[in-house]
Parts: sequence; C-alpha cells; structure tokens
Amino acid sequence: MKEFTLSELKQYDGKEGRPAYIAYKKRVYDVSENRRWKEGGHFGIHSAGEDLTQSLANAPHGEDVIEKLSLVGELTDARPAGLPLVEKIIRIHPHPITAHFSVAYGFVVPLLSLMFLITQKVSFETVSYYLLVLGFLSSPFTAASGYFSWRIRFEKRLTQVFVTKIRFTIIFIVIIGVCSVWRTVDPSILIDKSFLSYVFLMLEVSLMPIIMVLGHTGGKLVHS
Repeated sequence: MKEFTLSELKQYDGKEGRPAYIAYKKRVYDVSENRRWKEGGHFGIHSAGEDLTQSLANAPHGEDVIEKLSLVGELTDARPAGLPLVEKIIRIHPHPITAHFSVAYGFVVPLLSLMFLITQKVSFETVSYYLLVLGFLSSPFTAASGYFSWRIRFEKRLTQVFVTKIRFTIIFIVIIGVCSVWRTVDPSILIDKSFLSYVFLMLEVSLMPIIMVLGHTGGKLVHS
C-alpha cells in the first residue's frame, strides 16, 4: 500500500482534474469517481485531500459506507486525537442542545406579540418580553457552541454552508438584541400601537425566517 503524509494527501483534492482522496482512520480512499464527491467536495461540508476521521465521526452513515470506497493507501501522520476534555464535550453535541433555546424563543416571541395585538391581553406582551430577553441572553452561548463545533469538528472550513450560518447568526443576535433593548427602554412600545410599534413587531417577526435559514443549514450539516 502506498503511504501518504498529510501534506501529500492535500495534493489529491479533486480539483482541476486531480484525483480526490480522503483519509479515514489512517487509511486513504479514492473518491474520484464517487458522484457525492464532485470536484472534491462533499455537500459543501467536507473536502478531498484531508483527514476526515474526526469530521465523519458523527456522520449519519456507518463505517461500512467508507469501507466500500476504493482503498489506495495509508496515512503515515494522521492528525492526533484531540484533548480528552474536548473529545468529551464534542460527544455531548453542545451546539444542537443550546440552539434549541434560541430557536424556540425566536418563534414564540413574535407569536405572543401578535396574540397581544389580537386579544389586547397584556399578559401575552409581558411573557413575550421575558422570552425575548431570554432569547437574547442565550444567543451568545448558542453562537459560542457553534463556533466551538465549527473549529473542532469542521476545522474552520469556510464553505458556503458555514458562511451562511455565520452571517445569519450575527443578524439574529443583532435583531434580537435591538428588540430586547428597545422593549426594555420603552415598555409600552407595542401597547402604544404607533408606527414604531409595527416597526418593532416586524423586527420580531423577522426572527422567524432567520431561524428557518439557520435550521435548514444546520440540517444540511447533520444529514449530509
């Protein structure tokens, strides 16, 4: 079997007609003819020419899918395993856990505000405010866990999926932050039913499509 170093493996990135090789558990596989690895990319998440041992650890398919690929060699200097603490943190999937909080708050907040406008029951607006603040306070933890996962599991790759997630995460934090501060400074912003009241409401409602984009891109990472 041919032996590859990490630097040599990078030459087989599947671009510009070059073969596409990947490494998994110190074995090197040829994915050049695999339709799921077109131009050396796998669903915009993984790239050929790299050691994907850790990146594929949480893939939805089993090792049998990897073993069906054409084996062409061995990796002589595979990336060392991460620190024990980091490995343990990764295994509990911190980002999917924390992301559920922001997702829930971002959907419920505008719905409660709309319920207030329909029913005129102030309790809806009050609960909406409390959840708005909780959503804002939880969003930095969600972003931090996402950055941690991106850095460790995906080696800070800037594919289109990650660019989209980063951009919309920033937009989400800015909007929910503005709404939280605005409602805190002006407690009657919705109650007044002025022009600014509807501007505030539209900002809250805009959280919903942003969350849908983030959920869609997150799903692509999990199920690809």
